[in-house]
Amino acid sequence: PGGLGGLGGLLAGGAAGGALSGGLNDLLKQFQDNGHGDVAKSWVGTGPNQQISPSALSQVLSPDQINMISQMTGM
Repeated sequence: PGGLGGLGGLLAGGAAGGALSGGLNDLLKQFQDNGHGDVAKSWVGTGPNQQISPSALSQVLSPDQINMISQMTGM
């Protein structure tokens, strides 16, 4: 199903912009720079959200970013 949930909803809602330094554009750039730009774009688009493995996510985000997102989403 389409729509946003979890991390996608958090990013699209802008909550991550203030909590993660640099905002949404910088966060998307992190994913693009690490070969996962299409996945991140799916989270803020209108189509189905693509999945990313925990190991790939840890290559893109810093431990501090992962902790912040985990706290904000409850995941």
